[in-house]
Amino acid sequence: MTTTSNIQIAKPAHLLGDLTSENSVLGAVIQRPDALFDVAPLVKPEDFLLLRNRYVFEAMLDTQENCEIADIVNINAALSRAGKLQDVGGMQYLLNLMGACPDDRQAEDYARHVARKAYRNRLRKAATDMLILVDDPKTTDAKLAQFVEVDLAGLTDTGEGDPEPRTLKSVVSAYFDKLEMSANLPDGLTGMATGFSDYDAITDGYQDGSQNVMAGRPGMGKTAAALNIVLNAAERGDSVYFWSGEMTEDQLAERAVASRSGVRANTLRRGLRKGGGMNAREWVRFTDTTGELSILPITIDDMSEMTIQKLVRRVKRSHRRKPLNLIVVDYIGLLSAAGKFTDREKEIAYISRRLKILAKTLKIRTLVLAQLNRGLESRADKRPTLADLRDSGSLEQDADTVTFLYRDVVYNKNTENPNAAEWIVSKNRHGDTGTAMLVFEGSHTAFHNVKTHTETGK
Repeated sequence: MTTTSNIQIAKPAHLLGDLTSENSVLGAVIQRPDALFDVAPLVKPEDFLLLRNRYVFEAMLDTQENCEIADIVNINAALSRAGKLQDVGGMQYLLNLMGACPDDRQAEDYARHVARKAYRNRLRKAATDMLILVDDPKTTDAKLAQFVEVDLAGLTDTGEGDPEPRTLKSVVSAYFDKLEMSANLPDGLTGMATGFSDYDAITDGYQDGSQNVMAGRPGMGKTAAALNIVLNAAERGDSVYFWSGEMTEDQLAERAVASRSGVRANTLRRGLRKGGGMNAREWVRFTDTTGELSILPITIDDMSEMTIQKLVRRVKRSHRRKPLNLIVVDYIGLLSAAGKFTDREKEIAYISRRLKILAKTLKIRTLVLAQLNRGLESRADKRPTLADLRDSGSLEQDADTVTFLYRDVVYNKNTENPNAAEWIVSKNRHGDTGTAMLVFEGSHTAFHNVKTHTETGK
């Protein structure tokens, strides 16, 4: 803290500041207390370079939290309660601030100017800190990467361009238009179709800005289900970003080809080798399918050791190049978060929330795969419930839909229908819950609608 002419500066003196704007925004509130409702969303206490101005603004926010009018009397009382009245210069300083504002109608402009200066100060400090780290031979690449992911993460959002609150009239009008347009959709859904009709009939499709969790024990077909949804969506023109922390891009490509060509995955793996490889007919199906898949708008990211901060950046960069409709995370347990967390549950909660915010911000959908805990295998009925979600209840809280995959054959080899698969919708914020029956072909890593599978004889 630096002292100049008895004025306390909260930050190093070389940083940018505009005391005129600081005094004007505070003076505007004292002149017109309602102005606090306009400036509070735009500026934070730490944005004020002058320490006593920061104290005054904190006192103003304190009156707001106590449902009091932010007039000079209540601000004075709030400073007194906080033990900071003498630090700011008493009632006389508040009176000086009142006279410092030339036009209280410009309060928002003053606040934006203060916030802009503060943002540049944070950028300057981050740049200085980074240069120190870069020039220090003891700094590891991992430490530099963590600095970029953690310390710089909050600097990418200035708050400018955030959506403004809307009136109920405009919201209802937009909702009316959306429902009216849905009458022209071939599938009649308000959300994005997954291509599985019985499932879509329950969920009404994945909605804009929604987080959709698909969970199951190992071997239930989570990746196959997600990949089938991705292919179905892309074939309709939806653009998809698929992050896989478990499989390589080659393995995903193999599954995609097997799913669409009807050639068994283990046959594809053998290629054209004699004795178990593709025959002439299968080779034609393979070449036709690879051509069809190569034009689909799907981005595959198989980067290992992925952090949520890095994934969000990569997704946003891809979205800027070509707007995305769906993001798939396979699976959330393989994501980490740069920073310090006291336990894995809090880390998963943070990751889940960042994914939900990403979906809302970009107005797209996320499909988040999750592992179920082993406890369900001790029950007679091994169909999952919401309590079986691993690591964090926040997965359920953030999710708009939660779907559990269950195949009885995994536990009962003598089951009556070994290809039967249940997609159990246990949570649906936008509609019904229930179970959709599908058919699973493990050799082709493909799920099918029951009716389609019966009619085509696949």
